[in-house]
Amino acid sequence: AVLKIVRHFKGLWKLLLIFWIIPRPLRDVFYQFIAKYRYRWFGKKETCMLPSKENQNRFL
Repeated sequence: AVLKIVRHFKGLWKLLLIFWIIPRPLRDVFYQFIAKYRYRWFGKKETCMLPSKENQNRFL
């Protein structure tokens, strides 16, 4: 799904489309690795961020 979304991006994000040539089972292993360690790398919040007045227009 991420690669389908990236197709609509502009700029350097399009470089991520190179992952289309990698077989799906290998992409899945890579995704599982990211999912396993994401909290270790980025931390985990107890609550969701509430957008400020300036940022509310960026959310649905």
